[in-house]
Amino acid sequence: MKSIMPPTGIVARILGSPKPSRTGYRMTRNCIRAETDDGTLLYNTLTGEMILAENGELSLSSPLTREQLIEKRFLVPEDLDENSLAETVRQIVSTLRARDAHITGYTILTTTDCNARCFYCYEAGVRKLQMSPETAEKTAEHIIASCGNEKVNINWFGGEPLLGKEVITLICYRLSEAGVRFKSRITSNGFLFDRETAFEAAEKWHLEKAQITLDGTREVYNRAKNYVNGGPDPFGRVMGNIGHLLEAGITVQARLNLNRDNFGDLMSLADLLGGKFGGNANFFAYPVPLRTFENDAGEFEDWRDEIKAYRALKDKLSSLGAGRPDVLRPDFSSVRCMADNATCEVIHPDGKVAKCEHFDETLVIGDVFSPGRDNTLIGKWKERVFFENCGQCPMRPMCINLKLCPWSRFGCTESIRILRIRNMQDKMRNYYLNTKTGLGTPQEL
Repeated sequence: MKSIMPPTGIVARILGSPKPSRTGYRMTRNCIRAETDDGTLLYNTLTGEMILAENGELSLSSPLTREQLIEKRFLVPEDLDENSLAETVRQIVSTLRARDAHITGYTILTTTDCNARCFYCYEAGVRKLQMSPETAEKTAEHIIASCGNEKVNINWFGGEPLLGKEVITLICYRLSEAGVRFKSRITSNGFLFDRETAFEAAEKWHLEKAQITLDGTREVYNRAKNYVNGGPDPFGRVMGNIGHLLEAGITVQARLNLNRDNFGDLMSLADLLGGKFGGNANFFAYPVPLRTFENDAGEFEDWRDEIKAYRALKDKLSSLGAGRPDVLRPDFSSVRCMADNATCEVIHPDGKVAKCEHFDETLVIGDVFSPGRDNTLIGKWKERVFFENCGQCPMRPMCINLKLCPWSRFGCTESIRILRIRNMQDKMRNYYLNTKTGLGTPQEL
């Protein structure tokens, strides 16, 4: 057997060496397998360790094999409560990482208004707010006071954040003036990213990445976005603006919202993206099965069809040099997202502070005008929820669902679970192939 990826350091220190079992051993539920030409990859979703069992090496009748698998926690005691163990590890990791943590991640909604009218938008009906220059000044002051002189990460969000371009520039100017080190990214429809704005964003906003949603080729996109004052060809304009962003050195990740009605058109869009941007190291596109909080936005009737379409589109983008590589990150996640992360805040256009970017005026924890925070509500954002199949799912140590999260409303579907496991298998294979091409060297056990 070969060690392909060592266990996550902090988890290994918490777990220590496995103790002998009095009840016998079984295969851990926290194991994902991926087949390769060289054998079977085994990844432990609790420890973060990955090993390669070369062809014929997985025979548990071999004392050496059993000893190695026990040492690496792929074989665990029959009576081990793995779910409780994973929760204990997560709590300890969370406590260690939360010590003296400053706020360094800020999602800033410059506006809740938008120039597009997408049929699937979850912000439909939200009160339209625009951040004022005065609130932008207070936002900058708040960041300066709360970041602890650490480097800051900003995500510009909305609505369409570029409708508040002036306040973005103002906040960035104040941070630079105060000597705050920062970088930013933006979630935008891309319609307003002309060449001048793209270069200003790179220089003054320290913008490193832009996420832009593409719903299909020209006809489908223009119909789905339904821009206010969009002109004759919004699709052509956005494609040109992606070129401006890339020219300015900004990475563009194009999110392709996939539903049962647009699969064929997205396959055509993949050809177009591959021809125009394929091979550009700063561009990648990736499919996302479209879901809304109301669960009615053209979802697939059968999860098998969804997975088939998703995989076909993903594979095509990759073959055209326009796909996103699946990266296996050697870390143990103790948080779900910004909502349960002690180092993150969301700032609304009126200066109210929340924990989630999905705009909800009832879940405010404070504001940028004063330092006080609602710690009770912050604590509620850390509460988790478990679904019917969580107990037996190999992804459980890596998976966190929050009670207050709107995406938890409909539980964990079969398609979500299978897609996550298959994406993890892709990451495992990619990591292993990198070791074979000189980017890492497997260790003999």
